[in-house]
Amino acid sequence: YYFDSYSTFHIHEIMLRDSVRTQSYASAIGAMDMRNKVVLDVGCGTGILSLLCVKQGAKLVVGVDNSEPMILAAKAVARENGIAVVSEPGVNISSSSASGHSGELMYV
Repeated sequence: YYFDSYSTFHIHEIMLRDSVRTQSYASAIGAMDMRNKVVLDVGCGTGILSLLCVKQGAKLVVGVDNSEPMILAAKAVARENGIAVVSEPGVNISSSSASGHSGELMYV
């Protein structure tokens, strides 16, 4: 039941519309020095926190979710925000994505 409750877009829409919650996460991540860090985003959902980590300078962010529809959504959100999604680490490490960030983002 637990995983199923997060496998649809409805709960993610509710969480994203909670601007206090979303802004609190963004502020906390924005205050961190993530340069050269590897981040594991467990239960990544739509990938919003993963994107924030890449934009904050993380070298590699691995987003993991139990829901295939959420992984597909997270990949789409990354592409829409100009962040390249890689299938294995080390593929783009020396190049920048369209957004100018050189970190890598991988969803599994």
